Amino acid sequence: MVKNIVMPINDRIGKGLLLNISYDEFVLGTRVTLYKKYFTESIGFDEPEKWECLSCIKNKVEIELWCRNEIIENICCRQSCIFKGHELIKMKYTLFLKLIQEIPVGYEKVYVPGKLKGQNQYVYDFEQSGLQVWVWRNLIRTVIIGKTGTE
Repeated sequence: MVKNIVMPINDRIGKGLLLNISYDEFVLGTRVTLYKKYFTESIGFDEPEKWECLSCIKNKVEIELWCRNEIIENICCRQSCIFKGHELIKMKYTLFLKLIQEIPVGYEKVYVPGKLKGQNQYVYDFEQSGLQVWVWRNLIRTVIIGKTGTE
């Protein structure tokens, strides 16, 4: 009989999306300074708690690290997001629901401006998984990764 082998988290980091934990080696809850070698651009936001969006390039793919007080709170993937060996970006939302096996706790319709014209995307919140999934024309366009219970 074959037993399921659970790899330690450190052995799994760098292998795509780990719900509530990381995307590749970018780990939620860690200091953003650990990833300086990937930075391409930094955008600060003037809010009571200092928010910053850091744009990183890894394997020719841009990833945004959303930080508060230099701690990574969210990871935003718009070009590529691998989960359980599947590419989520441009995956049909209905297939994603089968893969994630979770019902969203809510959704909203958000207008996203574009180069020529904008689009109304549906933003679904998956509380247990810590995901926010942006969908247009039944295809996933953006995945935002966070920890359960973070806002």
